Amino acid sequence: MINSEAMHEKGPGPDDDLAHLSLKARRLLRASKTGSLATLTRDTGHPYASFVTLATAIDGRPLLLISRLAQHTLNIETDPKVSLMVYDAPSVDDATGDDPLTRLRATVIGTAVKDTSDAVKRRYLARNPEASMYAGFGDFSFYRIEPDTVHVVAGFGAIRTFPAKAVFIEKKHAMSFEEGEAGAVDHMNEDHLDALALYATCLLGEAEGDWRITACDPDGADLTNGEKTVRLPFPETASAFSQLRHIFKRMSDAARQP
Repeated sequence: MINSEAMHEKGPGPDDDLAHLSLKARRLLRASKTGSLATLTRDTGHPYASFVTLATAIDGRPLLLISRLAQHTLNIETDPKVSLMVYDAPSVDDATGDDPLTRLRATVIGTAVKDTSDAVKRRYLARNPEASMYAGFGDFSFYRIEPDTVHVVAGFGAIRTFPAKAVFIEKKHAMSFEEGEAGAVDHMNEDHLDALALYATCLLGEAEGDWRITACDPDGADLTNGEKTVRLPFPETASAFSQLRHIFKRMSDAARQP
């Protein structure tokens, strides 16, 4: 499903190490709610870095909701070439004192494309429900980043630049999830609220609450309690939509272990 071909630069040699690194990059994008977006300024062409919130499409491509009043949107309208960096920042209670340069980060390099599809809107708002209050404003538009390459740094000596096809889910595979996602979400919320609560509290360490699922894809699902949205990673990437039932069952069993 995932092509592990990698491009230049130093880093892990074996194909399985490369495939694992590319998977880590995609999962980092899935887990990230914010990132640094770089665009090219209209007047001088200088790089312009800005803070954005994001989500991912079923195939893992980054999704943005940005206002035409913002500098980065005006830049994109002139030149759509962009890069987006996400970073595995430590949590506030992480007292390990690790060198930040050893932490995982990934930069998606590509083109920002306006996307008016219902699928993009649904995926973005499932990840960022607070954005629903302004998503319908006339100056806001959804964009997806069509990637050319993904530059991944996982510490000193673990550096790779992957072609997009090595990181993101194949379109044909993603389509089966797009067709079945809404039904899977409804089924889990209607029949398996107890399991969703276990995922949140036992697997993710979240507080008890009315946890529901808002979206799912081959790599995991998004859960919310109405106040907070969290990412639930699957133990492995689902190779087919039909695998979801088995994966959810495995996670339920794991969450019930003493």
